[in-house]
Amino acid sequence: MEIIFELKNVNKLPTIDELVKFMWYEKANISRVGNDKMFRGGEEISLSWNKWVNDTRWTNHIKSTEYIYIQYVQSTYFKIEVDDSALIVDKRAAALVAKLIIETAETLSNVDKENLLNRIEENNEYYQYSFESAVEVSLKE
Repeated sequence: MEIIFELKNVNKLPTIDELVKFMWYEKANISRVGNDKMFRGGEEISLSWNKWVNDTRWTNHIKSTEYIYIQYVQSTYFKIEVDDSALIVDKRAAALVAKLIIETAETLSNVDKENLLNRIEENNEYYQYSFESAVEVSLKE
């Protein structure tokens, strides 16, 4: 799953901690490649919720680790990517991080921002899940 959009100002990006809180929850144990400086500097970052650390039901699950990639594809284009085979809980996190970045950073215009958010929400069934329900469904996948 890929979500690509254009940004005007990367200086208004959320911090990685803000991303984690929005994608999963505030105290989620995550693995990450990259930091806030790299993120704002145009480098790719990767985030993964260490599911088994926070919930032992994930201990032997084949998909207990899934990275979500957040990167610039050109100077003003941004891409959020997660494997098509990822679990619902991870696809939900990818969709939510796109939504947060679009809402907090500057996109082309307010009209474009609203259109983009509406298009992402309409084409993404993962918004219907709460974090808890996404976990329960994903454990059965």
